[in-house]
Amino acid sequence: MKKRWWMGLAIGAVAVLVCLVPFFHLRNVYAVRSAYTIFRQQNTSIARGQVVDDALILGHNVNLSGHVYEILAVINGNVHVTSSGSADILVDLGGQIFLDHGAHVHQLYHLSLSTPFWNGVLLGGMFALLLWMGMLVLSMGLLLITTIVAWVFQEYTVVPFNILKSSARTAGIAGLLMTVICLAVSGLLAVTLIAIPLAAVAVVLFVIAGILGLSVVALWIGDLFWRESNQKRPEWVRAMMGSGLMLAFCNLPWIGLLFFCIFWLIGIGTIALWLGEVWRKRGKRGKAMAS
Repeated sequence: MKKRWWMGLAIGAVAVLVCLVPFFHLRNVYAVRSAYTIFRQQNTSIARGQVVDDALILGHNVNLSGHVYEILAVINGNVHVTSSGSADILVDLGGQIFLDHGAHVHQLYHLSLSTPFWNGVLLGGMFALLLWMGMLVLSMGLLLITTIVAWVFQEYTVVPFNILKSSARTAGIAGLLMTVICLAVSGLLAVTLIAIPLAAVAVVLFVIAGILGLSVVALWIGDLFWRESNQKRPEWVRAMMGSGLMLAFCNLPWIGLLFFCIFWLIGIGTIALWLGEVWRKRGKRGKAMAS
């Protein structure tokens, strides 16, 4: 019994040590390696015999004579690896790499940003990002403006909405004609210096009519979205939903501008047909009063 008891105790002690030794080993390795992780924004030198886990250097040069376990990343800086230096992965962006005889680098990734190709890529990427941000701000502004206009002038959008609902194709054709006429008149007025203010006024009126037309188009799209619903929703809710769908189509790559032009022409045509109907009613009313 005593031998069995001592044997069980010994086996249990050995099992506990076997389970705990890997944890102590991992803890010691982590403590040693994590203490040598480097992140600097100045010139860095890793001396011979120094061991580093990872290193990230921004905007400065690196002189490597020691050992880097995993990744040495340098952005906009040069790297000099001496004969005693070694690294598992070396990444350099925007600088130069100098390897002495005897240097050990398992994987090397180098990208020079000073070439005309990458300068064009960076410039194009920045332009695309700025364009996307501008489109996002413009879309949010149009969403708010169209919703507010549809809510504030909801009493005056009933007739234009009915005109657009009756025939969107007619409104689009009328908008195309009005756009051509407006551009032609503005161009003729801008030829003479005296009529330049009149051309500016015509352009401002055209833009205002376009914004009002987009509000009506937003109401129309929102009404189409909820056409199978029996619940009557407020004008600002329909306008917000319609504006969101309209701007979603306008922000599509390549064809988004085409969708915006179509919606703009339909809105301009709707306002033009509405103003023409108002003008005809006033003419009929004046003739009736004169007779």
